[in-house]
Amino acid sequence: MNSITSKVNVFQGSGKIDLPKPDGIAAAWWVVKARCGNTHPGAAYPFGRMTVSAYTGGYPTGYGNHRPNTCGDPRLFEAHVRGFSHLHHSGTGGINTYYNYALTSFSPDGLSPMCEDYKSERAEPGYYRAELTSG
Repeated sequence: MNSITSKVNVFQGSGKIDLPKPDGIAAAWWVVKARCGNTHPGAAYPFGRMTVSAYTGGYPTGYGNHRPNTCGDPRLFEAHVRGFSHLHHSGTGGINTYYNYALTSFSPDGLSPMCEDYKSERAEPGYYRAELTSG
C-alpha cells in the first residue's frame, strides 16, 4: 500500500454528518436532505474494479443505519448485515434507481435469512473485511 492510500479514511461520509450551525444567509435555507453521508466503505482504486461492502438496507447506499428522511438529523434503525453487495452506489444521483441488485448472503442453517451484527469492520482502498456475530 503506498503512502497516499494509507491516508484514506473509506468510512468518511458513510455516517451521520455533524455540520456547524448555519450562519448568515445560510441560516434561512431549508435543508432538503438528512445530514447523513452518501458513501459506503467499499472504496476501490481509480479506474475500475467493483467493490464489496456489507448490506444493511441503509439509505442511500445500502450501508449503515439510516432511513430516508428530509431535513435535520437522519432517522436511525437497528441495522443488521443482510449480506454483501458489489453494487453499492455512492452519491445522491439515481436514488430509487441504482440499488443493490446483486446481494450475496449465506444461511448458516440453510433456512433462515442472514441477520448478523458487526463484531469488527476494517476497510481501505481495494480491501473490505467484516467479522460478524449472530444478532
